[in-house]
Amino acid sequence: MHIPAPLDIGSAAPSDMGERSKEILTLIKMNWNSSAIG
Repeated sequence: MHIPAPLDIGSAAPSDMGERSKEILTLIKMNWNSSAIG
């Protein structure tokens, strides 16, 4: 059984919270069930 692990998201430079939120939502919308990770 696969147990999902939380992602640690950070930035090397200060960024706009709105832009960072868009990037995070893009990751969340991925279809993880059909992804070939690793």
